[in-house]
Amino acid sequence: MTTVLMLWARYPFPPVSGRTKLLVQRLGFFEKADCAVHLIVLDTASIQEQEERRTAICEQFPFVKSVNFLPLPALPLAAWNMAWYSLVRKKKTLQESMFFLPRYEGFIREEIRRLKPDVVYCDTFRTAQYLEEFSQNGGLRKPHIVFDWDDIFSQKYQNYLARTDDDTPLLGYLSKYVPLFLQTLSNHILRRTLLRIEITRSLEREVVLPRHADATILVSPLEVSTLRERSGCQTISALLPAVTIPHQTSQVPERQHSLVFMGLLNFMPNEEGLLHFLANIFPNIQRQIPDITLTILGANPTERLLKAVRNFGASVVLTGFVEDPEPLLRSSEVFIAPVYYGTGIKTKILDAMAYSAPVVTTPQGAEGLRITSGEELMIARDDDEFVRACVDLVHSPEKRMNIRQKALQYVRTNHERDVVRKEFLRICRIDAA
Repeated sequence: MTTVLMLWARYPFPPVSGRTKLLVQRLGFFEKADCAVHLIVLDTASIQEQEERRTAICEQFPFVKSVNFLPLPALPLAAWNMAWYSLVRKKKTLQESMFFLPRYEGFIREEIRRLKPDVVYCDTFRTAQYLEEFSQNGGLRKPHIVFDWDDIFSQKYQNYLARTDDDTPLLGYLSKYVPLFLQTLSNHILRRTLLRIEITRSLEREVVLPRHADATILVSPLEVSTLRERSGCQTISALLPAVTIPHQTSQVPERQHSLVFMGLLNFMPNEEGLLHFLANIFPNIQRQIPDITLTILGANPTERLLKAVRNFGASVVLTGFVEDPEPLLRSSEVFIAPVYYGTGIKTKILDAMAYSAPVVTTPQGAEGLRITSGEELMIARDDDEFVRACVDLVHSPEKRMNIRQKALQYVRTNHERDVVRKEFLRICRIDAA
């Protein structure tokens, strides 16, 4: 039996964002691989919440043998960490400093000595820092260390810095850990300063950290080439996101003149993309199709987004988080993905394609996908093209059907779960059952 220790920088249930879906997916890959998995989760949770979460994880994933929750540093200590480690010593990114406590380093290393894991898996910079320069004393075997990153952080933050809208929330899901007045400072007053610091630190850490892992994972092959060149490290691999192909039952009738969007709504690229769509694209679609409707599936809408949605009355509906999005995705005539910046491969687009939804997106949204516009989805290079693509699909049942079929075939060929699982286990040096 293979023993695996997974270090998570968040509790990913329910999986409502691309990263949380990926973490749950990675954990599920160990099923039927004769593995005993132990989890260490950095998160804020009460003792009662910890017990409930521990029970839920072990019931859903019986191969998980233990779950330890480590509370994040209190605000004063997190602020001290950022000042000392990120600004004075210039050793860590700001996000690493928020998740760092020296005693946790000792705890994690003691767990490694106790469990003697074959594999240690680290979720992003925030936990990878605990395995930096790892050495094991006492003659014990060093585990196989895997760092799993979605994308290149410095590139993502450079994209954020290039945005001119300083009203967009910067912290995203981290906001729940930060008091309101500090959110105001980070999102607005100190926004550009913090981004520049984080870009500089991230560029430095992206060179150093991969050298301390036996394998580093990114989702985009394009970004693998960039990071290999930057770090001089050849143990960096691309692992495409896996998509669970739904078991198709009866054909779902289409809802006439319907658009749909799905994504975490306080994630900055999602929020900005939707705000731009509502301000510059949707009104022009309405002029040509007056009864068009837009359904937005997603948790945590921001105040700006709520305000924008109210302007459209019953034409735009916010559903909140939906446990089973299949009926809405299958029945909609168009899935919109207005993506204008970001990095990596967009999981929500793959999920939509797996449900055979005809997707309209931008070149940034299609980045990393081996597809052709007009075949597996539609790519719009500007607002006018986005309007034309949506209107064209709504008015063309034959074109919709063609794209539905080719989109599903694409994800089956390139993102099927078992194929990605085998590659993930190979990177972890675990035999796939």
